[in-house]
Amino acid sequence: RRVGPSMSLERELGVDWTATFYLNFVLQVEYSLTVAVCSQKALQARGGSKEQLAPLFKVSHPVHASPSYTEVNLRTRKGEGAQPASSYPHICFAVHDFDEAFEQIVVDNPDHCFCVLLNAHPAGGRGKVCLFSGYVAHQQLREALRGQRGLVGNVV
Repeated sequence: RRVGPSMSLERELGVDWTATFYLNFVLQVEYSLTVAVCSQKALQARGGSKEQLAPLFKVSHPVHASPSYTEVNLRTRKGEGAQPASSYPHICFAVHDFDEAFEQIVVDNPDHCFCVLLNAHPAGGRGKVCLFSGYVAHQQLREALRGQRGLVGNVV
C-alpha cells in the first residue's frame, strides 16, 4: 500500500497491525489440553525433579485459541443463554463438548488433585511447548463446587 509521509493508515483506521499479526499467528497454532488425576503426595515427593510423574488417569483434547469466550454455567442446559464475549487482548482456549470430554475425570480421594497442562504444537509436528502447568487440590475443588453439589456431586 502507498501512504504519504504525513498520513498513517494505522492511525487513520485505528488498527494496530502489529497486534493483529501476532493475534492471527497465535490463533493458527495447534494446542492441546491435558487434564490428569494425580496424587498430591507423589507431586510433593517429586519436588523440583525433572522426572515425569505417572498420573492415575489422564485425558488430552485439542483446544482452540480465541479472542473471545463463552461463560460455562453448570446450572443451565447446554447452549442456553451462553453468549460469546470479547476477551481481547487476552486469549482463551475452548474445549468443544467439555462436559463429555472430561466426564471420566473424577477426583474422589482427598490425596488426589487435577493437574492441567496446556501445550502448543508448533507447525511441522516437532515436539510441543508447555505454556501452562498447574494443579487444583481436592479440598480446593470441593470448596469451589460446594454450592453446586447437586449438579456435580460425582466430582466431589
